[in-house]
Amino acid sequence: MPVTDTLAASGWIGYGETAATSGTGAISDVPFFADALTQHFAMDEAKLQFGASLHWSITPRMPLQLSYEYIRINNAELLVEASSNSSLLPSFLRGTNLNAATAQDNHTLHGSVSYWVTPRVHFSITGKLFRNQFLGIITATSVQLLYGLR
Repeated sequence: MPVTDTLAASGWIGYGETAATSGTGAISDVPFFADALTQHFAMDEAKLQFGASLHWSITPRMPLQLSYEYIRINNAELLVEASSNSSLLPSFLRGTNLNAATAQDNHTLHGSVSYWVTPRVHFSITGKLFRNQFLGIITATSVQLLYGLR
């Protein structure tokens, strides 16, 4: 929505539900090794998010963007079907440690300023500030968007 000739504002609100299953395992002739790496878990969650952004053309070749987003995880359910506490499995992969995740919300600030040298050559400085870098179920798409891989 244009506010002035050089300033625009936008806002958004969204709701989503995600379900994920995961696990680790090994095919081995050594039962101890295979049992130590075998685990399965499933997770369901609902997510509410909203945010706002400002887009300001400082000059015709220098846009500035500022945004804020809030994410809240509701109704997160974790089912650990089989879990391993073996030291062979790194702690961040153990299903029992998924219950330790207590973050239920996140605040994200994003800022970017660019300079357009030519219509096809731009220089930008971008920054993001997170309260929690990861929250809830992390999908491959989330990682791609977070790190600009998409």
